[in-house]
Amino acid sequence: MIFFFFIYPFPSSFVVVVTFSHTSSRPCLVC
Repeated sequence: MIFFFFIYPFPSSFVVVVTFSHTSSRPCLVC
């Protein structure tokens, strides 16, 4: 997940949500 922060200039929070959504099949908890 760390490399995502460096690659994507988007806010860390958004990246985390997207990463978790793709990683886990469960719906995003912080939507």
